[in-house]
Amino acid sequence: MDYSSLASLLTVIVVALGTIAAILGLGQWKKQMKGKVEYELARRLLHGLYDIRNAIDLVRTYRLTEEDLKAFEEQNPDAKISVEDPDFDAKIRQAGNRATWPKLGQALNSYKVDLQEAEVVWGKDAKEKLTPIVPKIDELWYANADYIEAVSSKADSSDFTTRLERRLKLEQVIYLQPPAREDKYEKEVDAIIADIEKYLRRFLNA
Repeated sequence: MDYSSLASLLTVIVVALGTIAAILGLGQWKKQMKGKVEYELARRLLHGLYDIRNAIDLVRTYRLTEEDLKAFEEQNPDAKISVEDPDFDAKIRQAGNRATWPKLGQALNSYKVDLQEAEVVWGKDAKEKLTPIVPKIDELWYANADYIEAVSSKADSSDFTTRLERRLKLEQVIYLQPPAREDKYEKEVDAIIADIEKYLRRFLNA
């Protein structure tokens, strides 16, 4: 083999090796980028999940201030709050909702945006693993609405025991329960969050 043929062969080999290296490098780069995207998405979802948890706690534990009551009455001129008012309990709950639910709604909306991206990145199954917290928020919302209706002066005139049982049942959802009493709603929320945490942390620890 003459020198020119050898040089040509070496050139072909060098080009081939360069191409292989480029392909391998591109694959590694894509893998790194995918890992970075998954890490950031998992971090945002986990952060959003904690925002939802904190907002749920706020809804269930919030203590009204004079500013809250004043703002509620300004927004509802015909809904002055007085202890003599037969709708006192209903109005107090409405005022509390006005002060707390916007934060929970904002947290949920942000979480839903990231859920859509999760479906794009990880698929529909992943999204289904991340959504069980949403029905618990719906449950809290409807319990709030039902409670306001139950304590309203316009509530149905069923017997006292039935109305009391309904009210106590709803209070177990809308209010944080004392340590001596089982808080079923809180336990269910904590269990859901723990499952979602477990799913997301594998992307954070990769």
